[in-house]
Amino acid sequence: MERKTRFSFAFPSLIRIFAPMKQIVYTVILSLTISSVIVSCGQHRYPPLLLAADSLCNVKPDSAVSLLLKLRPQMRQEGKAARMYYDLLRIKAADKTDRLNPSADSILPLVAYYEGRGDKRLLPTAYYYAGRTYYELHDAPQALEYFQKAAERSGDDLALKCRIYSNIGYLFMYQGLYDEAYQSFSKVSNYSEQINDTIGMIYGLRDKTIALEAQGKHDESLKSIRQSYGLARSHGSIRMIKSVELYLANQFKHIGCYDSALYYARKAQMSMLPSERSSVFSTLASIYKKTQQEDSMICYSMKMLEVGNAYAKDSAYKYLARVYLQRGDLRKGYEFLSQFFAEDDLLRSKTTTEATARVSAIYSYQQREKQNQELEKKNQRREKIIFFSAIFTAFLLFVFVQIVIYYRKKQRELIRRHQYVELLKDKSLMKTQRQIDENLEKIALLEQKISHMDMERKDRIKELEREKERLVSRNYIAEIGLKERGKSEEAVMNSPIYHVFSESYISSSARTPSEADWKDLEYLIDREYDGFTRKLRSLCPLSKQEYRISLLIKAGFRPTYISKLLNTSKNNVSTIRSRAYNRYFGKKGSAEKWDEFIKSL
Repeated sequence: MERKTRFSFAFPSLIRIFAPMKQIVYTVILSLTISSVIVSCGQHRYPPLLLAADSLCNVKPDSAVSLLLKLRPQMRQEGKAARMYYDLLRIKAADKTDRLNPSADSILPLVAYYEGRGDKRLLPTAYYYAGRTYYELHDAPQALEYFQKAAERSGDDLALKCRIYSNIGYLFMYQGLYDEAYQSFSKVSNYSEQINDTIGMIYGLRDKTIALEAQGKHDESLKSIRQSYGLARSHGSIRMIKSVELYLANQFKHIGCYDSALYYARKAQMSMLPSERSSVFSTLASIYKKTQQEDSMICYSMKMLEVGNAYAKDSAYKYLARVYLQRGDLRKGYEFLSQFFAEDDLLRSKTTTEATARVSAIYSYQQREKQNQELEKKNQRREKIIFFSAIFTAFLLFVFVQIVIYYRKKQRELIRRHQYVELLKDKSLMKTQRQIDENLEKIALLEQKISHMDMERKDRIKELEREKERLVSRNYIAEIGLKERGKSEEAVMNSPIYHVFSESYISSSARTPSEADWKDLEYLIDREYDGFTRKLRSLCPLSKQEYRISLLIKAGFRPTYISKLLNTSKNNVSTIRSRAYNRYFGKKGSAEKWDEFIKSL
């Protein structure tokens, strides 16, 4: 407390001492602040000619290269910020003129500088050209990492975003990741539309066409390239029109419109740049191959060997080997074939499975902390997968046991059903005419035996006569049953409701049987056949269509009648009957088997 008191008294004293110097202190602080602002701004002030060279890079890159060469001696006198900006512009101009000399030693110091004390506004550009450098060095993972950094830092610079995602799209294309490539090219198209960049929209649609074609989506790719061609024509740039025409030719080639493909390919050939010769010759050779014009194909394949890239030469060797082998020129054929194998092995070595996996991993780039979190999440997911897999396995085992129980129960039900059907048949005493014939044969046999019996076996004769009487009685009962069945059938056919159903088949103008008509028919069948529907339904459930078909069969209608009454095909009626038999008896049977069963009830 004592120290605090002393300090509280001492502090006002110090203020009184330094009070006359207050204006001087304020002036010094203000001067230092202004000086620091001037110094910091000075780091971001560049010579006007460098700014002019930057603008020329986008419209006249060759002029930018010339200007930068003239400024080289002057840069020795400039500060570090200007020198770094100059080096960055040299890489930019070289890239714009397709003369980029890729070297990590030239771009990485610039990236380090702008990540540190350099102008942060130029950091996205530095990242972008680091990506371009590694792109040209065929280091796809490293290129993609820098492109993504550039995209994250580019902010509202949509023009830079277009260039970034265009390169990302082609990286994915070369690695066979066509869906990711399509997403990147779609961003190029969308960003270009937002800034009204017609040329960017043309290229974005054109590149989307390439990705769609690689996925086999020919209709969508043709639609996309037609949109690109329409924009190019409305823009009026001959260079753009010719550039798109080559891609249009390729799309028509893929869908088999070879006349249109050849038309646009020749138009593209008329004003092609040296850098486009490989693509144009490759397209023409492919079209002539498809149309079996071998001489023209050989001509353009030879041109591809002169000016084509590695992919074009690979195709040319394959075309030429095939043609000469088919012509019987084995020497040339095997020569081109061996060159094709050598070129193909070289291409395969450039795009390996490992590189594809690395590109895919880098595309989902995260910081190390996030990677550790992701690893932890993966472990948790793995534990969940193991847990749910165990539950799923137990569930499958439970389902399997239930299925076994169900089928055993179903088998017992089928046995019970068979027994019940046989019981119904025995109780009904519905003997067929064949049974009557068999009994008559037995009676005749007994009469023959009786005639040969001598008198000493009268007892045996009496026994045989009683057997004969029993058979005669059984036949009599069976005949009565047949007569009763005949009466039932006659009663059904003479009933008004039977005529309603008959007229529906015979006359197209007759009304269709209603639900009430079906009820009346059911009542008639039950009355004449002693509860037929109750017996039928007691065996197992029937669908509405199966039940009505069975009802019509019992009423004496043929399948042709039934198909028209139910408004379905005769084949379908047969299928339903055989399926019902299969479900009732647990084995395959024909439709006629089902009819026999229905008539026996």
